[in-house]
Amino acid sequence: MAIPKHIFVGRKAELEQFQLVLGRQGKLERMLMNPGRNVKSRVFLPYGIGGIGKTELSKRCLKLAQDAGWKTLCVDWEQVEYRPADAMQVMDAIADALKQIAGAETLNEYLDDRNQVKPTRDRVQRYRAEHPEEWQKLLELARTASAAMPDLQTRAAATAITTTLDLGPKILAKTYDMLADKMVENKILKEREAKLYKNADTQLAHDLVKAITQTTRENALAILLDTCEVLSPALEEFLRDSIVVPAVKQGTGLIFIVSGRYNQYREREVEDDQGSRHRVKGYADRLDDPPPITWDLSMFADPEVVEYLRECGIEPTPELVSFVQQLARGVPFAVQLVAEALLKLGPERVQREFPPKDPSEFDTREMVTLVARRFLRYCLDNPADEDRLRALAMLRQRDDAVLRAVWGLDANAKPRQVLIDLEARYGFVQPEGTLHPVVRDFLRESLRADDCETANRLGKVMAEFYQPRWQSETDALPILGERLSERRWQNLTLDTLNALSWSDETRTMQFIAPRSIEALEFNWTFARNLVALGQEFRNAPDWWSSRTNRRFDSLTRAIKEEGEQAMEGLKALEREPSELNLEEAHKCILRMWRAQNLLKQGKPNDALNVSLEAETSATTDNSLRAALAETFAEIGGAVGFKRGAAVRSDEGLTCYEHAVALDSSKAGYHNGLGAMLNETGGKVTAPRAQQVLSDAINLDPQFAAAFNNRGNAYYYLKEYTKAIADYDRALALDPQDAVAYYNRGNAYYALTEYAQAIADYDRALALDPQYVN
Repeated sequence: MAIPKHIFVGRKAELEQFQLVLGRQGKLERMLMNPGRNVKSRVFLPYGIGGIGKTELSKRCLKLAQDAGWKTLCVDWEQVEYRPADAMQVMDAIADALKQIAGAETLNEYLDDRNQVKPTRDRVQRYRAEHPEEWQKLLELARTASAAMPDLQTRAAATAITTTLDLGPKILAKTYDMLADKMVENKILKEREAKLYKNADTQLAHDLVKAITQTTRENALAILLDTCEVLSPALEEFLRDSIVVPAVKQGTGLIFIVSGRYNQYREREVEDDQGSRHRVKGYADRLDDPPPITWDLSMFADPEVVEYLRECGIEPTPELVSFVQQLARGVPFAVQLVAEALLKLGPERVQREFPPKDPSEFDTREMVTLVARRFLRYCLDNPADEDRLRALAMLRQRDDAVLRAVWGLDANAKPRQVLIDLEARYGFVQPEGTLHPVVRDFLRESLRADDCETANRLGKVMAEFYQPRWQSETDALPILGERLSERRWQNLTLDTLNALSWSDETRTMQFIAPRSIEALEFNWTFARNLVALGQEFRNAPDWWSSRTNRRFDSLTRAIKEEGEQAMEGLKALEREPSELNLEEAHKCILRMWRAQNLLKQGKPNDALNVSLEAETSATTDNSLRAALAETFAEIGGAVGFKRGAAVRSDEGLTCYEHAVALDSSKAGYHNGLGAMLNETGGKVTAPRAQQVLSDAINLDPQFAAAFNNRGNAYYYLKEYTKAIADYDRALALDPQDAVAYYNRGNAYYALTEYAQAIADYDRALALDPQYVN
């Protein structure tokens, strides 16, 4: 008798419990009414190691919900495009899934705020650069307030402040919050924008929860958040405290299935909707009516195993049921493997060959891996199947076109039909045509260890398939910044890297190094994904030579580390450009990142020298030139504005000269250049400063600082009436700018209009006492 075609799940008690929570409405009732109108919102928490059947059980629950008329959505953190590295990426993934079932209109508030995060941050940063005196005053206030705090670390940092670069993170964050409040007071930011700036994650979470609960008013909703164990503990806690719990508390007809870690009980402080803060540990601390339902999936009920063995045609004696339970350890996949082995080899041989000598030394994951290995060794004896399964394991993701090439199928054969046939004969071939993760990992490891020849042969076929496609896609996206944001290109790049890693270590390094360096500047998350894929092969014993491992380690340090470690990696990559197939653009990015590291270390002059080196390798790629221009401008701000005030700085002038030459579209660069011309040249460079600042105003007519700085240029040219007109415009845009009042007072003084001068000096003093001198 053959293994049943349905996937063994068990968990009948859990499924019945879920059905009871849903209720049992009739068909007509489900059509006419919201099926969740009387269902209290709940959280289900299936937990256990990966592969234990959480996903299959959770999806069965979603199917029950669907059958009961509920809307359902699933976010599998292992299957999203890129594994989230921060809270915003977590929320974006949920929002994308919700949009598919609720429509974009439901998410308008979230999407609007999401799109405002970066522009708002840019506006605050620009305001800081335009108002150095105001920033310095707020900085001193934050330092004074922090020095009085009980937090010894914060107090020490506050006491040690000498420049902005010396700030502790808490003090710096407080200063920026105060600056945002000041911008609200000056009507430059709206209150909503200030809240978004201060804590974007919290505000966006409120928007997302609102969208979720709004959806449940129309139709009951079941949400599966699967494989949460791949998230960092901090992100999993954010998911719980900022999204799941607030959404569940707000209404009815909402069920979350959160599949992940059991141990989510790290005590931490959270803020509720009213702004009050208190300490919590896990879901049960925050949900009590009704409480969360936890499902421990470490063991099956014996009747479930008995029933499955009978379906397979195996006599389920108590001893055999106990044996299956001992080997399976609560993993449905393991039950299927053991049942298949019992059919093929017979109970006596399986009971002799499969168990380890001392089962107590094996945890669940190790036991399931052992069962999979022994099954593949003793039961997979069809050479054609073995070759096809190995090829399937080697792919990064299922791709029928490349499967046709790797399997050597003729034009009329359908890869999908081959997969259906494999699924019918092997329980570890999933319905979607992929391998169970345990089998996939084992086959990939064994290919690198015991069958390198097959790995190389099949890898070459894969590489020959992917590389022309990758090159064609790359040629169609010539601008680096645009290319690195294209998901189709990113996936094709990862597939190509995977294929090369199986077949040719030299070409692998010549592919991964340039791609990772490009991503380092334009898509850091993608750079980490490239390195993560390569790490699987780097960790394999004797797969790559020590030389290739060394180069890969340098690449890893450059992308994943900080400070001196990152600098060492960047320099090592620069020393081997031909071996790594690096072009001028890659050399430019490596030097640019060295410059940014030096700037973080408080060495702006060294950063400038390295940036000038980078410029010698700059290409005509507009996105790369724009990135280098931004680096020059950041350094210019550091060397040209010390302790918040513009200083006489040839280095600052040089930085902004190069920023404007590389990217003439940014008003801020023209303004910085104009300010530096005023400071370094006075009346000698005033004509050029006036023109440069006019360019800044043409690019951004609301740029208050540019009007103020152009007023200074007119002042140096002794065109006092024009200077006053520009100061008037600066003050109309920013009525709290003490510098503009002081400068306008100087212009009135030069025209001997002393009453107006005194009035402006008084106003400057009232806004900023530093003008007392």
